[in-house]
This record gives sequence, structure tokens and C-alpha cells, in this order.
Amino acid sequence: MNNPIRIKYFLWLSALLLAFFAINSLSLLIINLEEILGREENWMDELYEWLLITAVGAAVLPLFLLAAWHISRHMLAPLRYIAHTANRIRGGQLAERIRVPPTHDEIADLSQSVNQAFDRYEEAVHRQQQFSGVASHQLRTPLTAMRNFGEVALQKERSQEEYREAIADMLEEAERLSHVVEQLLMMARLGGEEMQETFAPLSMTELIESVTEQFGPTHRIKQIALRIQVDPAYRVHGHKALLEQALANLLDNAIRHTPEEGHIEVRAERDGDAHIRLILSDSGPGFTPLQRERLRDLMDGENADVPRLGLGLTIVSDIVRIHRGGLFFDNATGGGAQVTMRLPAAVRTYTSL
Repeated sequence: MNNPIRIKYFLWLSALLLAFFAINSLSLLIINLEEILGREENWMDELYEWLLITAVGAAVLPLFLLAAWHISRHMLAPLRYIAHTANRIRGGQLAERIRVPPTHDEIADLSQSVNQAFDRYEEAVHRQQQFSGVASHQLRTPLTAMRNFGEVALQKERSQEEYREAIADMLEEAERLSHVVEQLLMMARLGGEEMQETFAPLSMTELIESVTEQFGPTHRIKQIALRIQVDPAYRVHGHKALLEQALANLLDNAIRHTPEEGHIEVRAERDGDAHIRLILSDSGPGFTPLQRERLRDLMDGENADVPRLGLGLTIVSDIVRIHRGGLFFDNATGGGAQVTMRLPAAVRTYTSL
């Protein structure tokens, strides 16, 4: 079936050709009209010349119209390619993209804009699939545990102490479930450009102090020494709540894996003038080779094993990605895990004197 746009292009080109032919023929006739009407000596030659030119023009006009038909096809070829590629992407080939021509014209701008839209579409589909898989896995465990505690408690008559213990276990699982739901909601609402519009300069010191205050009782119970080395001049450009959530997830992991009377260190370093590195290390067992292999997928932006890595690190990875930073996992020189977040600096950052 013919493309209506192609027919419109062809009709416009045909109209231009016909108008050019008519104007050209009429102009020649007007130029020689005085001689022809006056029947001057050479009026027959002028009339014959005009008729010849008009006849030749009329003879080649179909060739020009055929050329116009092919030109209209050529003009629409990039649009047809974009449409075919879009149909393949809609059919499930989410990784495919439109080839952007090096012409820097409207077609190139359109191709780039459509590719950006497909990037967001692929990301949304991936996040939906990831969220569905993670939600089913993370919610199943605490719900099953709560059900088991309730069923065991109701199997026979028990003492008040046993009932109290069962209720305490269920409340513990309910708290765990609440935490998982909060993490899932955070994961679901993490976007990209809409979050970046709310970025603002943030004090690195205030961010760290705000998060460490939340975990004060936890690390004091385990007698963990918390060392903070951050220059007050360091400021990052980002979303306050998201960066606090990322740091809280990392600190929570560090506290859980650090033995009693261990230590955790949080420090910041310059990474040129455009970035700041926030480094969190602990005195725990560190990452195993298998964990580092799985974390490598998270660092590279590939499909990570979220159920095994946990929601916390996955959310940290998404938050760092939104800030167009970097996330790196390694083992510290003296033992223990070390996680580095590379974040954009708010302004040109110098070490205070």
C-alpha cells in the first residue's frame, strides 16, 4: 500500500514541475508574442521554435514526474527505517536502536530523540521485570515466616511466655517486611531525569552526619568504632534523600558484617575537580570471590543477581547511576570490605587550609 506522505511529496514535486514547465513555456511565448502577432519576417521561425521547445518539454515531463516519484521515495526512506526499527523494538527486541546518520539534520535529531525515548522505555521495562522478580522473592520469606510462627503457636495450648515469644517473632518479621516494602517502594520510584531536575549542592559532612546519627545506637551496641574523615569543604551535586538512602544502605551492610569491637571508616577524597569519592570500609570478612563476581555485574550495569546481592546494594547502584557516578566494590588492604561511591562535585572543590 502506498504511503500517503509519499503521495503528498510526489504531488508537491509534480505541481512544482508543472508550474515550472507552464511558466517557462508562457515566458517564451510572451517574449515572442509581439513578433508572432505582428507577422514579422521571422514570425514563423519564432512560432516553430516555441512549439518545439514546448513539445520537448512536454515529452520529457513524464521522465521528470517519474524522477519525482523516486525522489519522494528516497526522502521517506529514513522515516521508513525508523518505523521498521520501532516496530522491531515494540516486538521485543529492546536492545535495538536506530542508526543515527552523520548528517546533523532533522532526521538525525529525530533518530537521536527516538533512541533516547527507547532507552527510557527499555529501562522502564527492565525495572518492571526486576521489581516483579525481586518483590516476589523478598516478600515471600517474611510472609512465610510469619505464617509459620502463627501456625506453630496455634497447634496446641501454650504458656503465656511461649505465646509472647511467638508474637515477638512475628513482630520481628513484620518489621523486616516493612523494611523490605520501603526498599521496594524506593526501588520502584527511582527514575532518572525527573530526579536530576531536583539536584542541588549538598554538604558531604552534613549528609554523613545525618546518616550516622540514625545508626548510632546500633554500632554502639556492637562497640564498633566509627571513624569519619571528610573535609567540610566537600560538596556534591545531588538529591539529598537519595544520597542519604544510599549511604544508609552501605552503612547498614557494614555494621551487620562488622564483628563486635570492630571499626568502620567513612572518608571522602577528591577525584579531580568534577567528582568526589566517598569511601566506606569496615573490618569485617570482606567480599568473597563469588560475591565480587556478582558485584561486578552490578558495577557494569548488567543484569545483576538481585535476590542474592540484596535490595540494599541494588538501590545504591541505581542511586549512583541516577547521579551519573560510579560504584566500586573491593576488599581493603588490611582486610574487610570497601565500597566507593564516585559522585559529581557541586562546585570546584578544594581542600580547606
